[in-house]
Amino acid sequence: KERYGELSALLEKAQRAHRDRLGAGSMVYLRKIFEQITIQTATAAGITCSYNNGKRKPFRALLEEADRQCSIIPREFSANGYRLFGELSDVVHGEYNEDLALLKYESLHRLIIGVLDNVKNNNELMTAIGSLGWNETAGGDDVE
Repeated sequence: KERYGELSALLEKAQRAHRDRLGAGSMVYLRKIFEQITIQTATAAGITCSYNNGKRKPFRALLEEADRQCSIIPREFSANGYRLFGELSDVVHGEYNEDLALLKYESLHRLIIGVLDNVKNNNELMTAIGSLGWNETAGGDDVE
């Protein structure tokens, strides 16, 4: 349950809302998770979440920039990263009824888990590479 740090609590809330047959509620939590992992990843990568004038970047622009730099969307659906956000948003903004939201929940939940796993895996790999000192050389070929 703590696999994703602070986002684990939101995942549990999404699951609870789904169990209680609250389709829109479950989608709100999934969307919030997607937004937060994108913002956290962007911030960690030095990507600003706002423009020079202080106005927040649209989520699409932030997601595309974070994905381009950090590959947060799994390659299986990398062309549809923003589409995932759109599906979640459609439910939140009333484009779907509760039954359709409940029907789509499992698939959307799995895609969100895929994003979380991808970010977690990327972070763990970069930590391992750093601990081996491989990021200090151009090709990592220190052997003579």
